[in-house]
Amino acid sequence: MKLRDIMNTEVVAVRKDVTIKKAAKLLREKEVGSVIVTDEKDMPVGIVTDRDIVKQVLAMDKDPGKIAVEEIMSAPVITADENDEIFYAVRILSESNIRRLPIVNNHGYLRGIVSIDDIIVILISEFSNLGLVLASSSKLI
Repeated sequence: MKLRDIMNTEVVAVRKDVTIKKAAKLLREKEVGSVIVTDEKDMPVGIVTDRDIVKQVLAMDKDPGKIAVEEIMSAPVITADENDEIFYAVRILSESNIRRLPIVNNHGYLRGIVSIDDIIVILISEFSNLGLVLASSSKLI
């Protein structure tokens, strides 16, 4: 299964100079846990999560209205190609100890995002289907 088949195409993205306050409002408004930071060509250059905001801004008593996302983003951002297989994404997420993986096309432009939770839901569904097939075939023997 290709990542393009499971990715969420409604990605929340912001430019590097957007404030943490504005990014946090987008997280709440869109009900997501991360924003992808893009450059002037709309290519992903970093990622900021709700956890980053809490640990690096709020817990440090910094003013979220005066700090740009560029100052706290994780960079360089780890991405996968939309044509990569789901198990490639599982390996990348596991090896990199990350929960979200921005998906790009072959030119590097942001196309979507896949989270570890998305993948778990897909795999559980696939394994359930496999279980049904195996149960059906064993009754035929």
